[in-house]
Amino acid sequence: MNRLLLPGLLALLACEDKEDDTTAHTATSATTTSATSTATTSTATSTATSTTATTTGGTTEPAMVDSDGDGLSDDAEAAIGTDPNDADSDDDGLTDGEELREYGTDPMRADSDGDGLTDGEEVLEHGSDPISFDTDGDGRTDGDEVADGSDPNVPNPGDTDGDGWLDEDEELAGSDPENPFSWPFGTGQWPDFSDTAAADGVVGSGYGIGDIMPDSTLMDQFGNDVSLYQFYGYMIILEFGAGWCGPCQSAAPESQIMWEEYREQGVVVIHVMTGDWYDDPPDQAFLMEWATDFGLDLPVLGGDENVGDDMYWSFEDAGTIEAYIPAFVIIDRQMEIYDGWTAWSETMYDDALEDLL
Repeated sequence: MNRLLLPGLLALLACEDKEDDTTAHTATSATTTSATSTATTSTATSTATSTTATTTGGTTEPAMVDSDGDGLSDDAEAAIGTDPNDADSDDDGLTDGEELREYGTDPMRADSDGDGLTDGEEVLEHGSDPISFDTDGDGRTDGDEVADGSDPNVPNPGDTDGDGWLDEDEELAGSDPENPFSWPFGTGQWPDFSDTAAADGVVGSGYGIGDIMPDSTLMDQFGNDVSLYQFYGYMIILEFGAGWCGPCQSAAPESQIMWEEYREQGVVVIHVMTGDWYDDPPDQAFLMEWATDFGLDLPVLGGDENVGDDMYWSFEDAGTIEAYIPAFVIIDRQMEIYDGWTAWSETMYDDALEDLL
């Protein structure tokens, strides 16, 4: 609805309200000039809702017609474009009349303030303001607060650094709520910047050096799906290994040490397992064993579908790594593949990170 029409529409509604007050009474009696008897006019009956016609000076005026009973006349609905035969034109749970007269919302738009909740949900379920996208003024939309279980009417400290943890939770855990690279390590929850990657239009192009890394979703040691694009904005080191591989077992605790050294500078080390102790697909039980045996609180990814193995061979086919494990691939903060090598090398780690950091 065009907001420029609102003042005129409100004036029209005011006139209709005045007419309603007048038509609450039946037609008045007419007095003849030649006799003392009084002739009473009959009351006209309207085909619309309960309003009746009035008689003024012998002339019958038509009643207000409200075909759908939503509190707005058909004439008013024609003026604003709502459906005079549908009491709730935008199907948001509020009648057109309620929207205009009581809440100031747009009867042609289910979500007047664009916060992800319909006007009806805000008024009837959550008690939030349907014409304010952030009812409590805490910097988060009402829709986002409802989605994560927060009350949209109570200010929440929010997530200042956008890493997926509320500021209050980070403060309790001792991490920095204003640093996206500082989050509650060891909790089994990872940062999530996949929305930022999507907003920036990141699209994978291949597995060779200089390509943009395609996104993939794998299972972590806790049984949760993890997307590589969750770590957009981080320096990502993918370490490919398998349970049966002795050199991979030796490299695992060294990678944990390297991650602890660099992680608050925005580096994340991710173990991508291509097989378990017997070279079968790495299920959750194996992933947790691997993390526990080598003291890892970094993401350990795999899954029954063995997406990690497919990813490994894609890098090998592109010439980024040779066909040996452990193998390492570094991806920069824009998801561009920077380098790759095989076999554990602290020197390679340090040199690559110093260049990129």
